[in-house]
Amino acid sequence: GGQVKELVDKKYVWMELEDGFPPRAAVAFLFFSLVKLLEKMELIPLQKKIVDDVVANLIKKAGSIAINVEAKKNLAKTAAEEINNKIPVIYSLNPRLAPLAYRWKCQFNENAKYPAFWNTFPEMNHNEIEGWEAKKLPAELMPIFLSGFKCKNCYSKRLQAFKKLLEQQDRDFLEFYVEGETVIEQVFSLIYLGDMISYYLAILQNVNPTSIDYIDYLKENI
Repeated sequence: GGQVKELVDKKYVWMELEDGFPPRAAVAFLFFSLVKLLEKMELIPLQKKIVDDVVANLIKKAGSIAINVEAKKNLAKTAAEEINNKIPVIYSLNPRLAPLAYRWKCQFNENAKYPAFWNTFPEMNHNEIEGWEAKKLPAELMPIFLSGFKCKNCYSKRLQAFKKLLEQQDRDFLEFYVEGETVIEQVFSLIYLGDMISYYLAILQNVNPTSIDYIDYLKENI
């Protein structure tokens, strides 16, 4: 607003975002605003069909994991219940999914006020996998695998081998898959699922998913 808006009006293509959202809750506004800007600048063709498909896929997803859907039929609620009182360690099956694993980790941290960690295949195979050999590994650690994207080398053999090690330890793990036809649909399907899992985990932990008291405290004390 103000003088900045006046300057932008004169020189730049711009879009105004809705306010009132925590940055982590505005990822769709930020992404699709960027798409629209690129369209206006004629750097990419019109993406209406792709965007419409993403929205349709998310609406369908929302209907299946909404708060009014009972837990036994609700993937997000079921996952939150399984993760509750465990420590999630989120692994993406390939580096292209790594940002999604990081997103899930951050959402568990900020929304549920819950510890979580992340890494990606094949990187974790070079070092972190050895940590799972610890003799007194906490039983609460729970691997979560994010899988998807069609590619020639998605490290599925590495994943299956790692799962066998976990099964030998009688360790629980979860696996989730992308949904949709396009990469954007698939990305947002897992973003939304992770967000809702973190929301239901916040409810189970009896915490406010929008507050960031520790972050605010840190800002006030540096």
